Amino acid sequence: MQALLSTIATMALPQDATRIFHGRGGLHPGCEHWSLDAYPPVWVLTSFKEVPPDEVAVIQAALAQRLAQLDPQATLNAVFQTRLEGRAVTSLLCGEVSDPHIVSEQGTRYRVHVLRGQNHGLFLDMANGRQWVRAHAAKTPGMKVLNLFAYTCGFSVVALQAGARSVVNVDMSAGALAIGHWPGQPPPQWCAWRREFYGA
Repeated sequence: MQALLSTIATMALPQDATRIFHGRGGLHPGCEHWSLDAYPPVWVLTSFKEVPPDEVAVIQAALAQRLAQLDPQATLNAVFQTRLEGRAVTSLLCGEVSDPHIVSEQGTRYRVHVLRGQNHGLFLDMANGRQWVRAHAAKTPGMKVLNLFAYTCGFSVVALQAGARSVVNVDMSAGALAIGHWPGQPPPQWCAWRREFYGA
């Protein structure tokens, strides 16, 4: 756990949604089950195995101490999730989570949901991928994008912002796709196609 605590003790205060610590990458022996994400102003701590409550309390205290150093006026908002055998158990450690909960990444705003479900609406470990799509779409005006396994359509959003002419999103989850719809726009044709063929 020391690598995670050291990361917390030296981290900057993120303004964008970002991954702070990625133990599953194998770079931190003994911390392979931990990840820490910032969905400002909420921190999401995840363990991929059962851990004793006192370990979670130590990490929560480290977050509180570092946040007090970075912004003495801030309140710690923290969520803890355990993922085990295909299920996720999520709880609010302290503070609160707004609803809707809107975060930003490179100027793009996303709606996330950190208190329910295994995933939160935006995969933070795919930030470099979204950056690549944005850059590629900007260099190729009018491109068309087919986004397979689109989830909440984050790649499509940045492609459109960077100048893509059109996007098509395909995913098995109608609920995830619905999050990707932007207000004031009619449901796209692919949504009706998906319902016809998958019965959603």
